[in-house]
Amino acid sequence: MTARRIIHLTSYGLTGLILFFWLHFYQTSGWIFWVIVGLGVILCLGIVAEIITMIFLEPIKQKILRDFPQNLTFIDVKVADHPHLDRATLDRWTDTFEYLGFQRLGDFSIQVESGNQPPSLLRLLIHPRHRCFGEIHQVFPSPSTLVGLYKF
Repeated sequence: MTARRIIHLTSYGLTGLILFFWLHFYQTSGWIFWVIVGLGVILCLGIVAEIITMIFLEPIKQKILRDFPQNLTFIDVKVADHPHLDRATLDRWTDTFEYLGFQRLGDFSIQVESGNQPPSLLRLLIHPRHRCFGEIHQVFPSPSTLVGLYKF
């Protein structure tokens, strides 16, 4: 449990105690009562959301962060180095980006220090006027992966 979560749950608990003592000792009625009850309901929803996040989402987040590659290296490649490249689609998307004003920066492949990364080709483009990037990326999975993807 992180310090942020401890602070959130502590603040929820203290706010709940304040609301409880307000209702118990001051015995309010009318619209003030309903405002305090509404705040209590919102407080309970916040506590439930925080607990659900801790129990269910935190392990998923940790698994994603653990499996995410730490060091990426971009290697210059030639389009001819990839025989399985869908050249027609690459050219079509490149023409579309160039029509929008992008300029080709280069063709790269990603190399990961650890983990299983299938070979890929990415074309990086830059728009000099708008100062933004465009990317066309194709991954070349192994044949065994392709069978798994299209299995019925």
